Amino acid sequence: MNLELDPVQRRLVETIAKGDAAAPPQASGWDVFDAIGLSALLAPEPGAAPLLGTLEWCLVLEELGAGLRSHTLVRSVHAFLDVYVARARDGAAAEAFRTWAGAQGAAPRADDPLLLREADDVWRFVDPCPPAFAALPDGITLDASTAQAVHDRGLLLVAAYACGVARRCLASAQDRAGSRVVAGRRLLEHQGTGHRIARGAVDLTLARAGLWRAAQAEDESERAGHRAPAAAAACVSAALDCAHTVVQVFGAAGTSAPQVVAMFRTACALPAVSGSPRALWAEAGARRMRSLV
Repeated sequence: MNLELDPVQRRLVETIAKGDAAAPPQASGWDVFDAIGLSALLAPEPGAAPLLGTLEWCLVLEELGAGLRSHTLVRSVHAFLDVYVARARDGAAAEAFRTWAGAQGAAPRADDPLLLREADDVWRFVDPCPPAFAALPDGITLDASTAQAVHDRGLLLVAAYACGVARRCLASAQDRAGSRVVAGRRLLEHQGTGHRIARGAVDLTLARAGLWRAAQAEDESERAGHRAPAAAAACVSAALDCAHTVVQVFGAAGTSAPQVVAMFRTACALPAVSGSPRALWAEAGARRMRSLV
């Protein structure tokens, strides 16, 4: 697979990064979307291709992760588009999304869209938006295969966010290790610290490659299958390892510096969203074995 971004994808990453840099510290990921005008462009015209494919969404979520922005509402929007707009025949869902995104005076709750099992092979998508957004379509039913695909694509977004968190932790650890002096030498020159940072960089690179491969499969009308939980496991593991690294590199300040505490808490909250890396690896293995039978 090609690991180089095309010009459009590079511009997308640069735009999100600039929006993140310009947004106030308390702004959410959705606030960043709004600030750069991307929220108004997400819903395609009836019959038109979506603005963002799975890989593009992953690029966006990685930038939001690097900024430690809240990703809940952005993932909710993705699920809404995935379930409703992509299957709209008359444009009603796209119009509902525009009404939702452009509504003034109220904000959607920070709940995730829910996929509730109604039977062995039927799931129901439940939109958690409050009454202010009554223009949204009613819940629809999904077969088990479609629900699994929606879940997998959402899992890839969490994995991408974890990549961004890992990248932020690793960059902070590198900067600190390059400036902090211990025993007359920069901390980065000490073998243990240097090896730990290098291992984090390798883990992050491998995790991102697996994530992009899974996202590319979705964009090429294949199913990510076992690659979705495997990518999530690798990315969340990388984020947790890099978070521990940055705390160690900062030393005593790592338990009190606000930026380090924010990175560590964000990384540690990821398994609550994605599932533990161990469970994800087990799921990936089980799904791979079933695909070979």
